[in-house]
Amino acid sequence: MLAIAQSGNKFHYINWIPTINGPVIDGFGVKTYEQTNLSSTQFFKSLFSELVEQYKIEIPIINFSLDMDSVHLSECFLPENTHIENYNLWLNSLTYDSEFSNRFDSFNYPFAVNQSKCLNIHLPTQIKQSIINAVKQSHYEIRFLSLGIFSAESSAKILYKSNNYKSFLIWRIGKFNFNEILYIKDGNLICYLRFKRIKGICKLHNYYGDTKATDKILKQLEKCSESNLEKLKISDKIFIYSIVENSSEIKNIISENNADIEHLNIANKIKIDNHSSSKKPFIFAETGLGFKGFDV
Repeated sequence: MLAIAQSGNKFHYINWIPTINGPVIDGFGVKTYEQTNLSSTQFFKSLFSELVEQYKIEIPIINFSLDMDSVHLSECFLPENTHIENYNLWLNSLTYDSEFSNRFDSFNYPFAVNQSKCLNIHLPTQIKQSIINAVKQSHYEIRFLSLGIFSAESSAKILYKSNNYKSFLIWRIGKFNFNEILYIKDGNLICYLRFKRIKGICKLHNYYGDTKATDKILKQLEKCSESNLEKLKISDKIFIYSIVENSSEIKNIISENNADIEHLNIANKIKIDNHSSSKKPFIFAETGLGFKGFDV
């Protein structure tokens, strides 16, 4: 099973095989490109085929996660007793030009019921079609297509049983002080926010979902030191990860905080074949999408 997660111009990947003792990762790494063309079928054919050939995958099944910056997001209010898809088709026809539905495939995810809102993800049709064409022409199968931090949420659910907690955060630390947080409570999406955190000050870029919850997260964060997060108490559990290897910020946070904060690290949960080093390798958390649908 091959899982690939895009982060900018980098494509992190893992390949795993089932065994009687559970899944075993037999390959992982990252492919970096100077330029990417996500609208090109040939780009994806090349990416997929190189990895399939490298690991001699006989029946290629691919799970793929796009970077959040590869899609467009919006939110809308959702009237009571409304069919989400029909309502959003109607809303899109009022909000956007007549060609919008030809350029984007829209997917709708409701927030917690009391918000009467839904998150709308607009995937460029050319990207979706390029992935599908590449898979079909190569006679592969694509099983799941997901996005960024939402793929990491799948990792937390599958590998860390996050649904056992009443509430939790997924916190993605990126480059240049850029952060993303998902807040889940009672199995419902409460909010998704993107912000910069510099010397304890949070500058919100945008958010979707509950305004009060977003404000509370940022205010609690600003009461914390750079690494000590004991005042971030909005949730029962925090799962945190970075897009870069050997992140000093992650190391400092994990070393200064208690068990309420967990490093979302696939290498801590899945056996890696032929890995003799005592040091856990860096495996990008969003590739954990590859275990979706399996009991690990």
